[in-house]
Amino acid sequence: MRIIYIRNMISLSCIYVVRHEFEKFGFTIEMIKLGLVQIREPLDDNVRKELSVQLRKYDLEITEEWNPDVEQIKRVVIEYFQKNENISGKINWADLLKGSIGKKCTYSYISHLFSNMEGVTLERYIIKQKIIAVKRLLLNQQLKLKEITKKMGYKNISHLSYQFKKVTGQTPSEFKKSKFDTGIRE
Repeated sequence: MRIIYIRNMISLSCIYVVRHEFEKFGFTIEMIKLGLVQIREPLDDNVRKELSVQLRKYDLEITEEWNPDVEQIKRVVIEYFQKNENISGKINWADLLKGSIGKKCTYSYISHLFSNMEGVTLERYIIKQKIIAVKRLLLNQQLKLKEITKKMGYKNISHLSYQFKKVTGQTPSEFKKSKFDTGIRE
């Protein structure tokens, strides 16, 4: 039996995807849970590469290094932006994240751990997830950019637009126009 660690496996839908992809390659799954899958058969390098390509389509990655605290941090950040309809004011990420991993530690420790494991700062990761939430709101078409700005806790439209362009390479208007011109909905 072999345990394979999967980075970014943070929800039940990720478990479904990982199970499906491993079974497509003929593996017998002994156990699967957030962050890892245990298979009966050996995983050779060629199959590992092919499987990695398939998993990357879902922003999942086979990894040798895995940390349950980092995966929990990701879950908390993603769930925060999925569940909160209105973000008013500054979010106290330090308290939110420290409480989520169930250990007595500082925000500095959490941030350092995250950066070392993910190769990106925690702040950039949070901004990326916030922009993903903005994308969902833009594609919803029910809110104007000014309303989205307020809903997502930005001070003004230009701040939202700056962060959006920095993360996506497009302004919110360009993004929205390109998705609806091509008929693509994310």
